This record gives sequence, structure tokens and C-alpha cells, in this order.
Amino acid sequence: RGLYIDLRKEMPSGIKRNENEVIDHIKNMNYRNECNKTREFKEKYTNIGGHATELCVEYIFGKGR
Repeated sequence: RGLYIDLRKEMPSGIKRNENEVIDHIKNMNYRNECNKTREFKEKYTNIGGHATELCVEYIFGKGR
């Protein structure tokens, strides 16, 4: 179906086209700035989460029922 956002604009580090671009970005990025952009992206697009394994285990073993 596609996405509802433009990843080229919204992804914290942009879209890399190949392995060399990824490596170059990692070598030259401002770590603190990238962490801030990632946190902002997460806060904007994720409303829930963080305990998926715990929820699955509880469901499988009947604690979530």
C-alpha cells in the first residue's frame, strides 16, 4: 500500500542508497544530533511500544488473558 510519509524528508538520517553511503554517514555524523533527530522521529510516529516480547510471553503463557 505504500507509506503515508515521505521517508526522504522524515527519516532522521535520510535515505542511503548503498553500503558506501551508510558507512560514510556513520563515519562523519554528529552523534548527538543524530540521537536527537531519532528521538524526535520516534516521538512523532510511535504512540505505543517498547514491551513487545513481554506482552507476547504473557499472552502465550496465559497471563495476558
